[in-house]
This record gives sequence, C-alpha cells and structure tokens, in this order.
Amino acid sequence: MSFWDKGLANLAAYRGVREDIAARRTPIQLVGLAHIHKVLFAASLIAKLKKRAVMLAGDEAEANRLAEDLKALGLRVLYLPARELSLRQIEAAGREYEQMRLGVLAAMAEGGYDIVVACADAAMQYTIPPDTLLDRTLEIVCGAQLPVDDLPAALSAAGYERCAQIEGA
Repeated sequence: MSFWDKGLANLAAYRGVREDIAARRTPIQLVGLAHIHKVLFAASLIAKLKKRAVMLAGDEAEANRLAEDLKALGLRVLYLPARELSLRQIEAAGREYEQMRLGVLAAMAEGGYDIVVACADAAMQYTIPPDTLLDRTLEIVCGAQLPVDDLPAALSAAGYERCAQIEGA
C-alpha cells in the first residue's frame, strides 16, 4: 500500500482528510472521485492511519463493487446488505438477508474487520444493539453441552419462532 500512499500524499485533499481524521473531525464526505480512486483513497487511509472505516455508497450495486475492490486490495471487508422489506403478509419469507446482516453486525461487534461497506438504505435501517446481539448469540456445537439451561427460551430471545416445518437456516 505504500506505493499508493506515496502518490496520494502529494495531494492536498488527501493530506486534509488525514488531518481531519487525526483531529476526529468526522464523518467525512468525499465527492468527485472515480470508483477506483475511492477504493484507493479509503484503502490508503486505513493502512496509513491504522483505523477502521465505514464507507457508504449510493446504491447496493455500487456498495457491492466497492466491497469487492477493497477485498482485492487485501482489506478485511464487511458488506452490510439492505434488509428486504415486505409490505404485505406472505406465507413464507427468506431470511438470507437478515442472517447476512446479523453476521456482519456480529463481526462488527467482535472487531475483526478493516472497513464496513453499505449503501445508504442499509445503513439507515434499524439494527439490534451490539450488547444485545452478543448476549443473545448461542454457539451450539454437536456433542457439546448446551450453553443455556432453557434452550427454547434462549432461542425465542434470539428471534426464533416455533414452527411446524423448517426450510432454511
């Protein structure tokens, strides 16, 4: 990353952003950069300042592209997808996006990442507080003793509902 940082260090805008971050004048909005320049700018700042970041994109497609390009530069990237909203009663609903969002929120609470990338819609959706998420997380291992005395109550507190048939995770 030093190659990019050396090139960017000559830019007044880059130095200004680094100074703003060091002085805790955040959040920062950058406009006028091409896609790849946003990626290089963010990756260089993260590497140089040794800080985590959150990057917001205009839509899901852009956020996904940013996340993929940041991963290609070797960063530990978490991609927070927007939650699917259903405005009417349906018989069965997929929970993939909810599971993906919970996985990202858990990884954020544990701290093993460099940058979180999300579109504005995903970032604005309500989430569970980190302490509550970690308190209600159960690790169930085959052959091990259950981590709680009342498993049905613990699963209910974690958001599970009793049903007749399960078709997914």
